Amino acid sequence: MQGIHLGNIVLGFVAFLFSLCVHEFAHAWTTERFGDDTGRYQGRITLDPRAHIDPIGSILFPLLGLVGGGFIFGWAKPVEVNPSRWKNKVVANIVVSAAGPISNLLLALGAVLLLKLLVVTGGIGRGDVLGMFSGRELADPQALLGLAEPVLIFLRMMIIINLLLAVFNMLPIPRWTAATSCRACSVW
Repeated sequence: MQGIHLGNIVLGFVAFLFSLCVHEFAHAWTTERFGDDTGRYQGRITLDPRAHIDPIGSILFPLLGLVGGGFIFGWAKPVEVNPSRWKNKVVANIVVSAAGPISNLLLALGAVLLLKLLVVTGGIGRGDVLGMFSGRELADPQALLGLAEPVLIFLRMMIIINLLLAVFNMLPIPRWTAATSCRACSVW
């Protein structure tokens, strides 16, 4: 599992794109729960990547980062919201803002649980899971019908990307998710 290979780039890109789509879907779905259907009218309550892709931020930057050494940086089209349509504006502001980062934490948790399931069922060895973050070779490359390495790479990418997205989106930078939440919290 050493180095950057075309397969790793594809797996990293798929994990990144899927994570962005879930993140933006979470914002759109949550804002609708509070009465704002802007996301529905714009076709954003979907996991279809075409609804969320920003050509520069979702394709060019991540691929350049992956090809150039493995660091992924990028963004999706932000979900537009109309706060004047929210039923409970203060609570909605916090919950809608937190929906994206929470979805990323849930995706990371899902990847961890899937790893645990693979170990418990004997699909892969515990040492393989621990070694996937240090670059050690697999003990049994033929595990999971020979798909152990790509599965581990994908799950590792899902964990890392989603933890980074969650943390990055909680930084209180103006016009970003967390800054909106911080302003809403200061009202209380």
